[in-house]
Amino acid sequence: MRFAMRHHISKKYKTEKIEVEFINQSMDRLNLPTNRDELARQAFVHIFRGLKLSPSSDAEEKQVWMVDQESMSVQMPEHFEQLMTDIDIGFFNEDSNSSSIRPKVNWVLLQVSAIVRRRRDQLYADSPLPSRHIREAPYWHFKTTITGSDDLALKASVDYVLWYGARGDWDTNLVVVRSSSLLDEESWAALPSMSIVYAARKARKYKGGIYGVCTDGHIWTFLHLSDRGRVSFYLWTEA
Repeated sequence: MRFAMRHHISKKYKTEKIEVEFINQSMDRLNLPTNRDELARQAFVHIFRGLKLSPSSDAEEKQVWMVDQESMSVQMPEHFEQLMTDIDIGFFNEDSNSSSIRPKVNWVLLQVSAIVRRRRDQLYADSPLPSRHIREAPYWHFKTTITGSDDLALKASVDYVLWYGARGDWDTNLVVVRSSSLLDEESWAALPSMSIVYAARKARKYKGGIYGVCTDGHIWTFLHLSDRGRVSFYLWTEA
């Protein structure tokens, strides 16, 4: 009995240590502005601890980022490549490179959502009209402030939210933060807003993971927060 109790305490301590280390690492990866006040930083730490965020296991991470062959076969139209090239030409010098972030990210996200909507319309071509939410989804909402409950007292701004249903019901599975400057490494700037959505869903006993993206148009950090509070990420860099 004593051995079992010691083992239980040891396991709990190990879990808490992993959570603390993970939260500290996450804070370093948020790329928060240097002028962000300490109270705001502590608020993020508080919510991360309250949600008991922890890293995904290797098996969980592999499952999250396994892309099926059909998705890999999606081809972007020729005009997409041409416009991306034109943006690079238009913002060719180092001083204006950061100015290309907005048009590049806008174009990528809108083009991808257009492809998804066309495919969805093909699926429903010979079917009765679905409900309004399904018919309109997915759709982007720009410059959104994700606000937590009154007791959470935390909010985070995102540049894009992809909705698949009613906004008031937290029917989103993707938030995107566009970096204001060129990135040198991964950024977890989307994690605070993801955590707020996760906390709101958890309070309503609503299950479902959420994805987040932070990008400068060249470096893309994809995050996933599962309904068990497990976080994983995938880093993609433009060749």
